[in-house]
Amino acid sequence: YGYGLYYVSESSLEVDDYLSVDNGLGLYAGITGPPSRTHQKEEKYAKISDSAFKGRTAASECDDGVDMSDKNIKNANDAGGLGFKSEEGGGHIGAAFTVFMSGGPGAPKHPWLAVMSYPTISGDTLFDDVTFANFGACDSKEDFALHTAKEAEDGSHPVRISRASFPDTPIDNRVRYGRPGLWKINPADCVDMSCDGKRKSLLKDLDGSVLDQSEPGYIFPESDWQWDGDTRYGLGYYRTPKTLLTNEDGTRIDPELEWPMKGTYRD
Repeated sequence: YGYGLYYVSESSLEVDDYLSVDNGLGLYAGITGPPSRTHQKEEKYAKISDSAFKGRTAASECDDGVDMSDKNIKNANDAGGLGFKSEEGGGHIGAAFTVFMSGGPGAPKHPWLAVMSYPTISGDTLFDDVTFANFGACDSKEDFALHTAKEAEDGSHPVRISRASFPDTPIDNRVRYGRPGLWKINPADCVDMSCDGKRKSLLKDLDGSVLDQSEPGYIFPESDWQWDGDTRYGLGYYRTPKTLLTNEDGTRIDPELEWPMKGTYRD
């Protein structure tokens, strides 16, 4: 029900010939250091190769069969010891985007999934020759092959993928970018708007195997999500400085006419 593989260490990660079946979260990796505030940089990485993730077997039911009223299970879940589920109905996840952070989560005293420090300056994840099978809809739940890490609000390092295969996994269930949360909007974290981590994530499809095309491609999140929507997220034309909305002759600029395209370019 929980993790297939949970890894947090200062060392880079290499996973080869790994099989994950029916796990709530098949792979979670957190790689720590050096602290970004020291301006130090190390080329740390996570490489997953010649492996397979299977969302659900034919015999698996959509109900994971875990009794959340059991206090032991509830406490483990509250501490992150059971991983996290997809944002679409709480489905299974093959692998989370690697979290490269300045320091560890402090588990077990703190939740296993906690991100308590700034992202590191660099970090690279590569999935090569990996199969993601049977990730799709299961009743009201949606399973996803790849998903951004739940607690990584402040930054998300790029993920590269090549020679991937997705049997019985629709294209819409291959990558899921989580939505930014409201809980980091405070003076100590991302101040008066949501953090950028889930708005600026990037997946590089090196050979088109994710997008079912013959050339490389990129998958971006909707960085303009909640633009002029829920004001708690702090995004909209109303945030534009007044000096930027004024011509030299004092006339006003209509931002919707001058800058109609919002967010990261997506084609």
